[in-house]
Amino acid sequence: GPGAIIASLTIGTGELIFSSRGGAIFGYHILFVFAVISLLKWGLVVATSRHMVLTGVHPYERMIELPGPRGWLPITLLLMATVCLPIWISFHSGVLGNLTSWITGTRSVLNGAMDYVWGAAILIGVLLLSATGGYSVLERVQMFVVSALVFCAGLTLLLYNPEWRQLFLGLLPERLEYPAWLSGKYPEIARHSVWVECTRYVGVIGGAGFDYLAYTSWLREKSWGILPGRATPEQIAEIAADPNHEVRKWINAPLIDCAISFALVVAFSAVFVVSGAMILRVEHIVPNEDNLLNLQARFVTQIHPLLLPLYVAGAFLTMIGTLYGTIEIACAIADEIVRSFASEWSEHRARRLKRIVIGW
Repeated sequence: GPGAIIASLTIGTGELIFSSRGGAIFGYHILFVFAVISLLKWGLVVATSRHMVLTGVHPYERMIELPGPRGWLPITLLLMATVCLPIWISFHSGVLGNLTSWITGTRSVLNGAMDYVWGAAILIGVLLLSATGGYSVLERVQMFVVSALVFCAGLTLLLYNPEWRQLFLGLLPERLEYPAWLSGKYPEIARHSVWVECTRYVGVIGGAGFDYLAYTSWLREKSWGILPGRATPEQIAEIAADPNHEVRKWINAPLIDCAISFALVVAFSAVFVVSGAMILRVEHIVPNEDNLLNLQARFVTQIHPLLLPLYVAGAFLTMIGTLYGTIEIACAIADEIVRSFASEWSEHRARRLKRIVIGW
């Protein structure tokens, strides 16, 4: 199901960059934060999916019924997405541009602006893919990305053979503190409190709220439960009265799908936390705005220098998947919000709205 897409989306910036950063700053102890974040987000996406599977009604449509002006919350979320998602998509494109200029040795070209030239070119290519593709293409691409990444990450962890006891103890709560060397080497990080640093991880590990609302929308493509139809009041009463109703059995589908997705997120986070703690923390190096993905190459080159191309290919593939998925999320949530207000909705209108979103 769409859980593969959610896992692939978050494994991009969340695990490659911020898990490594958390491991470099806090060591294994940051794993507890990642586990709690994933558990809470899993609860959110399961609850919304359960409602969608049983009724065929998206949470955006239910939000229209809230007290106050009609539809004030979905409209507010749409306005937020209109401003925030282009910034988030630009960030993903910038990360890819940063990686590409490092690979090609062009970082100094145009006084450092080459990051943005590469990023813009990649973004245009992915926008064209999004304009011509659809959900099925997205799911296949992300399934391949996630499978390859999890296999390689698990193999890396076994090769490093970390302190397994410390790794599992990292899942238990413990007071987080900055290391003494951080203020000297990275004053821009140290000047913020530990709470601010942890909040950065909350935003990216396991994805964001719009990702889950898009997940709920993509359930229409899977035809789980009452979907792609919509339950009538009589059907809802029938489902509520019968604990063994056929539709109720479909609740297990998103439950299992999301559980696998978030388990992969935690496992992948653990791999990069370990790598950050064992390599970057020892060398007093932290991924920041100047080196978003280059430092993590040390995770594989310390096994063998010839593995650098594998890391580059994996990081590039991961971020491309994340960028592609984020654009599709923007299209999905715009479609769902507008659909919630429309009395009638058609494929022609959906295609037209998607062109507008991609254009924006």
